[in-house]
Amino acid sequence: MASPKAPLPTHYRQNLPGVTCDFADGEVVILNLESGAYYGLDGTGATLWMWTVAGRPVDAIVQAVIEATGAEEETIRNAIFLFFEELAEEQLLVRADSPSVSSDIGDSSPPAIGAEWSTPALNKYTDMNELLLIDPVHEVDDRGWPNLDSPDES
Repeated sequence: MASPKAPLPTHYRQNLPGVTCDFADGEVVILNLESGAYYGLDGTGATLWMWTVAGRPVDAIVQAVIEATGAEEETIRNAIFLFFEELAEEQLLVRADSPSVSSDIGDSSPPAIGAEWSTPALNKYTDMNELLLIDPVHEVDDRGWPNLDSPDES
């Protein structure tokens, strides 16, 4: 992993089309369709994810957290850098030079950052990855789902 003192990319974006997410009740559930792993984010992590996939620049995210919490800039910048790099290592986010808004989140509003800083945590689950990988939702084409080819079409 790169040093947290390295400059942050200007933006990250959701790794589409291989990653999907849903936001409900202050939590984000993320599914990596390539690996079958799914992830949970709440609190600070959910807010950072929502701001990121909504196209906010990394520097604006850092400043918003500093203003909300009053925490030291270096602490916030390093924690956000490490969190985003963990998301990138899991192939959930990719670095980008410009904003890209995900359609997965719709019009959901992210929870606010609380006055007390808490380091974001990514919870990874692999207990269902084999089932998720064999699900026919992966067989989607321009016709939509489910439209699996019948044996006589081959």
